Amino acid sequence: MNILVVEDTPKHQESARQLLCDHNVDIVTAFDYAMDKLGGTRGEPETKYDAVLSDLLMPQGRGDVQGEKWMASEQMAFGFPIALIAAQKGIPYVAIVSDMNHHKHPMAYTLDFLNKRMQIDGTRFQTFGESSLSRAYPMTDGTISLECPYELPQDQRQGYVTVGSGFKSVKNWKGVLERIMRD
Repeated sequence: MNILVVEDTPKHQESARQLLCDHNVDIVTAFDYAMDKLGGTRGEPETKYDAVLSDLLMPQGRGDVQGEKWMASEQMAFGFPIALIAAQKGIPYVAIVSDMNHHKHPMAYTLDFLNKRMQIDGTRFQTFGESSLSRAYPMTDGTISLECPYELPQDQRQGYVTVGSGFKSVKNWKGVLERIMRD
């Protein structure tokens, strides 16, 4: 499959690279760069994708659309327009994926109300918020594991990266793709 991942956080980008390695994956970091890929702006040819998996909050990117340079780095809910534009272009599978706690941002809170798959003009669309997102876990050797360390015996947990008293987690892009494609 040809997949566009729109994600501005490096640890989640690495997770996408590893977990979607069986596919052709383009990773961009902001709204403007997603529009370059989806709409063929700035002279680039439009890329045909089978799936678009987008973070919820991200910067605009270049900041040239609105003309205000402060918007280039401001985190905004660009995941929604990216998803709608992807559906408008007939991309079969589209998801918004956020690991943000729904108590920390009003747009993350909205994902609690959109947690079922729906159809938009033939596109399968689904949101994945913190409570519905399956996790992946970075290993100390740099790889990503789909095995949950919390479910393993104590003696098998040492290969996982920890933060504070828990294990570091990243977005499980493979799980998201499988769930949105499932009948």
